[in-house]
Amino acid sequence: MITLALSNIYRLLIIFTLVNLLRKIAQLLLYIIVWGKRSDVDFIKQSIGIFFRKKKYKSGWDTHLKNSSDFVYNNLIGASRKYDAITILGSGRLYDFPTGLECKNFICVDRDPLSIFSYPNKKTKNSSLILYDVSSLLDIWIVSLVQTNHSSIDDFLIHLKNIQIEHKLLSKNFCFKSKLTVSLNLISQIPVYWQDQVFRIIEGKFGTTHSQVNDQTESIILSLYPSCQYLIENHLKLLLNKNSNLKGIKIVIGDLSYIEGKNLNISTSDKNIFDDSSISINAKSKNEKVFLQDALFGVDIKKLLQTLNQKPRDTKQWIWKISNSNENKTSSYHRVIALACSEKAV
Repeated sequence: MITLALSNIYRLLIIFTLVNLLRKIAQLLLYIIVWGKRSDVDFIKQSIGIFFRKKKYKSGWDTHLKNSSDFVYNNLIGASRKYDAITILGSGRLYDFPTGLECKNFICVDRDPLSIFSYPNKKTKNSSLILYDVSSLLDIWIVSLVQTNHSSIDDFLIHLKNIQIEHKLLSKNFCFKSKLTVSLNLISQIPVYWQDQVFRIIEGKFGTTHSQVNDQTESIILSLYPSCQYLIENHLKLLLNKNSNLKGIKIVIGDLSYIEGKNLNISTSDKNIFDDSSISINAKSKNEKVFLQDALFGVDIKKLLQTLNQKPRDTKQWIWKISNSNENKTSSYHRVIALACSEKAV
């Protein structure tokens, strides 16, 4: 009798799981049919790529994800029970979000349609997903570049260089409100995604073997700078501005710079994290080259925070070993910063 009862319970659990899975598949198909765009495929590819890189370079990724999770946990643990919801911008699969935060609701905001299958989970049991591009601009800019007839790549680059002027943000605020907000890797990821889209559009318009495309890679990057800077500054302004719909504690985590080299010894300090003096990079051999690239296209975070009258109540930085090459023994690192701001004591 007990065996029969357990068997029936097991069957009900299987049926419930299958029904829930079918419901999410139906939601995904409905979204793609009604609102689906080419960019959805690119966001899906990006999230799949992150999943496999996380598996392949587990050690370096685990350290980064723990640092990120710990920073969020330590800054929200005292406030998460006081408010109805935590809003997570760029939630993805919540790899870098902590387990153990208690809150009535978790509002997860991401542009990847496959995120439908990620919630709720053990980190956010009471959660809802908003499929939303937090920049509110990428789709508009992509359509503008694709649909405009350009006589040459030079004509295209003029359009690109001024696109942030032609198509500014339609809304001066987020479409949702929150007292606790976390922005996960968006300040560095949004411009990277935009850059990838621009090169894809150029290849579609002028061909991958077009001599002008190959000869003007540097010009393309330079033409991208104004719009990439605008995306970064706009995200931080919408998040940290005193008039923002997002109040209370606001956490920002993102890349500050990219580092590449062989046998590097990199150390950081949590004092004056926006200054170059807080990071030390040494190669074992004096002949080894170290490549350092600004991840924020020249945006001065420290100066921007001062403009917004924001003095972070907590800051931290760390080095994220994101990948390494077995062929030339070169490793890639990201210098990550985390900051927590609040309008008042929470």
